[in-house]
Amino acid sequence: MNIFGITLSASDLWLLGICGTLFTLLIVYRFRLALHRYNSFHIAAITFRNKILTELEGIYPVPHCWQQNIFPKFRQSIPRIESAAAEFRFFVNRKNKFDIVVKEYTDYCEEVTWSKYVEWDMYPTMRKPGKISPRDKFDDCVKNLLLFTEKR
Repeated sequence: MNIFGITLSASDLWLLGICGTLFTLLIVYRFRLALHRYNSFHIAAITFRNKILTELEGIYPVPHCWQQNIFPKFRQSIPRIESAAAEFRFFVNRKNKFDIVVKEYTDYCEEVTWSKYVEWDMYPTMRKPGKISPRDKFDDCVKNLLLFTEKR
């Protein structure tokens, strides 16, 4: 048989057919593997997002005014958020950046207090230039965590 000016014998055609089949199988395998990774990421992202939003119910989205009784919830949320982050970390490509964002959230929740929150609102003249409010800082921390759940 003559293909593109190359004369092939019957055994050459069998070999060419086997190579073509193996190449096709390799492409299908890679496609299915990529699809599986894509679906696994999205399932993990939805789970992570739901855990965060469930844990932060009542304080996120950030209300206009925080009551004094919600401040213990910040510190109580740390272990659950860290646990959810540890489960989701496997699916994140930029693990170092993700670890930094989780650490920022943890640090914020450990140091935020009612007195700092009230001080920010009551004494605007004592604010340092470039500092953001505790509400905005918390909003940024949570948004940065949720940013990792967006489509790749």
